[in-house]
This record gives sequence, C-alpha cells and structure tokens, in this order.
Amino acid sequence: MCNINLFDTVQVLTVNLVCFWKFGPQCPTSPLLPPRKAPLEDFDGYRKLSHSFEEAKAENVSLKSSSAESSSDEQEDADTLKTELSKLQAENELLRNEISELKAEVAKSTVELSTWNKANITLQKICEKQKQASDKTGIGFSDSEFL
Repeated sequence: MCNINLFDTVQVLTVNLVCFWKFGPQCPTSPLLPPRKAPLEDFDGYRKLSHSFEEAKAENVSLKSSSAESSSDEQEDADTLKTELSKLQAENELLRNEISELKAEVAKSTVELSTWNKANITLQKICEKQKQASDKTGIGFSDSEFL
C-alpha cells in the first residue's frame, strides 16, 4: 500500500493552483508544467518569432500585389473577350438574318420554277396538238390539191 496522505495531496494541488494563478502556464514550481525559461531565451524566441512574422508579412504583401496585378491582367483579358464575344454575337445575328432572307428567296424561286415547269409542259402539249403551217386540212382544202 501507498502511504500518501490525502491532506498532503490537496495541499500540493492548492500550491500548484496558486502558482498557476499568479504566473500563468509558466509557473516555476509546478511539477505538471514545463519549467519556465530564462528571460534571455524568451527574448531570443521572441526575436525569431518576430523575424518569422515580418517575413510572412512581407510575403503576404508580395502575394497581394502579384494577385492584384494578375487580377488586373485577367480583368483586361476578360474585357477583351467580352468585346470580342459581343462582336461575334452581332455578326452571328447578321448571318442568321441573311440566311433567313436567302431561305425566303429560295422558296420564292422554287415556286416560280415550278410555275415555269408547268407552263412549259402546257406549251409542249399545245405545240404537239397544233398543225403545221402548210397543213390546210380541215379548212376546206383537200390534201391532193397541195401536192
């Protein structure tokens, strides 16, 4: 069995809590926490941390400026592409109108050609039924008189 007194345990915990309350997480007497560093070590750590912070800050500024430059370049490219798209859309609309006009003209020409074909067929039928100019039959002459 262990000879640990409850009173001693409570007393040690109380001392640790008071120390923690006064000194924060760097309490020098706390067996639960790491020992407190010397002030010079803290200063070196602060200096390194400060230097790292300044480097990160400079890198952040650099990235922001390069991002702004690339953003403005991308904006110019986007504007150029939008202008080109507008021109192409206008040209596309003109071509669609021209196609519609040409389709209407083709339909009109098809109807006209069909009418001419019908007229040509009718004219051929009339010409087939027509007598020759020298044929006088049927108007009072006989075929023998012309020979």
